[in-house]
Amino acid sequence: MMFQFNSSSSVSFSSLSPFSGWSLLLYSFTNMSLLQHLLLLFIALCVLWTAFANTCRKYLYSVLDSTVYEKGKSFTEHLINRTDGFECKVFTCKTKDGCRLQLLRIIYKGEEEKDHVKKMNSSSCDQEAASTCSLPSLKNDSSHNNHPSKQPHSHTLHPSTINYCKSAQQLEELLHDRELHKQKPVIFLQHGLLESMTVWCLHKDSLAFQLARKGFDVWLGNNRTSWFGQQHLVSRLHDEVNFWKFSIDEIIYYDLPAMIDFVRQATGQDKICWMGMSQGAGQLFAALSLPEFEHYKNYLYAIVGISPACFLKKNPRSFILRILMKIPRFFFGDREFVVGVAFSQLLLPKNFIGYMGERALRWLNIQQNPLPDDPMKGEWFKNIPLGCTSVNNVTHWFNMLKTGGCLRKFNNKEVYPINSMLAKWKEMYHSTEHDDTISNSARTNDANYVPPILVCLGAKDNVVDFEESLKQFGCDTCSSLHESCRDNSEEAITTHSNNNNTTTKEGRLENSMKSCHSAFKRCRILVEPEYGHTDFLWCQVNDKLLRHYNEIIGFVQEQAKLARRCQQQQQQ
Repeated sequence: MMFQFNSSSSVSFSSLSPFSGWSLLLYSFTNMSLLQHLLLLFIALCVLWTAFANTCRKYLYSVLDSTVYEKGKSFTEHLINRTDGFECKVFTCKTKDGCRLQLLRIIYKGEEEKDHVKKMNSSSCDQEAASTCSLPSLKNDSSHNNHPSKQPHSHTLHPSTINYCKSAQQLEELLHDRELHKQKPVIFLQHGLLESMTVWCLHKDSLAFQLARKGFDVWLGNNRTSWFGQQHLVSRLHDEVNFWKFSIDEIIYYDLPAMIDFVRQATGQDKICWMGMSQGAGQLFAALSLPEFEHYKNYLYAIVGISPACFLKKNPRSFILRILMKIPRFFFGDREFVVGVAFSQLLLPKNFIGYMGERALRWLNIQQNPLPDDPMKGEWFKNIPLGCTSVNNVTHWFNMLKTGGCLRKFNNKEVYPINSMLAKWKEMYHSTEHDDTISNSARTNDANYVPPILVCLGAKDNVVDFEESLKQFGCDTCSSLHESCRDNSEEAITTHSNNNNTTTKEGRLENSMKSCHSAFKRCRILVEPEYGHTDFLWCQVNDKLLRHYNEIIGFVQEQAKLARRCQQQQQQ
């Protein structure tokens, strides 16, 4: 092959000196135009930036892996230790695709808890019913005899404790605890997007602690890549792209069934209550709408959805959020969402993090009321894992907010048929065989069973479509509810009587529990006109918030008692 320079001379590659190639490159570079020089410089900078970014990211991950998990443990322990009388244990469950998720169990050891358990298990046959519960995957119940029996509790509450159970000890601990707490109804609390289990126990009046005081066996869940599930994160250093390649679809298909199955087997209870916040509620309703997970409704004696992210608002009213939604996906990369946020949480002072965190909730227009005036506020935002989710998951939610509507799969085309499922459920709620009596098959594990639901909605929610959610979760008789909250939110309240449909004004929202007329007590909607998306958990503790918590707890207690009675009738 020859290169022809002119008509009189030619040079072959074999005759070139070792430096001729560099000479040709230098000659070509000096004869480039300015635009070509700039283009070449841009390409070189991109290559250097990619190499630098990969090096920095691996360094940051090594720092996070060695530091964040311990910080998360310390923060959780500090929250628990601010209370008295709670015994907490952390267990690990594994999903089918190999992720290990940490679950926190909270048990109250005070005298008050005993009274509540007795009320929910008033009949003598409760012990019979509880003793028949089994744990198929655990080998033998006799291992609990190796533990010393618990002495009666005194009225003086001891400091709360937290124990991280190692894998080798989990079987023994679960068998022991199952025998001790078999009388307690089980409730599972699941966090939302960019959160972790800590949102349920930020202060002494948090829902997790209140439920435990009322005699519930409380479990807190963590979705994949939460800072409290760092045991499996070391694999991301070897297979980063695949590790972060997940969205709400993987959470629905793998995380949710793994957590429900683990808790049911650990406690020996046939049914549990699922309480989810935002994404935590949406992932349950989405899973139940799929044929492969439809039978999981038989494992639930009640569902509580707090601002359930099932029906989303189109183009939320937030300038910052709209900007984030319009940023091209490649800007965030293809791994962890905003890893710089997670790193800044380790370096910046807690007062600054707390100030910016509270402002961010306001700028995003998802929090309408002030946060609690708590000295730990800075620590909340330093430890709640704002960065520990995938870019796929966050951009998936951004895409759904652009168009609004029902929750969709990652391809943004297939819709989770939540609305169709709820339509069928409402037919069952309104049928005569699913009233408040339990003398029929309303609460058996059959195709006709639908769990009772309580949905908590804020009329100023900027993420969830309030009116559409009210329509889908409610019924035709609830159509005037949103008019009251939208037009006269501070003064009007619309209630439905069990005898007739009437609209009354009763001043401020003294009693915000809305009960569907034809569904009686099995389908309820709690509306707070002044709350946004996160206020039910993040709002300042006041009489209104505590009243809502009492209504939620009362609903769960009622359904737990009915489920217990049904279990006894079946055994008879």
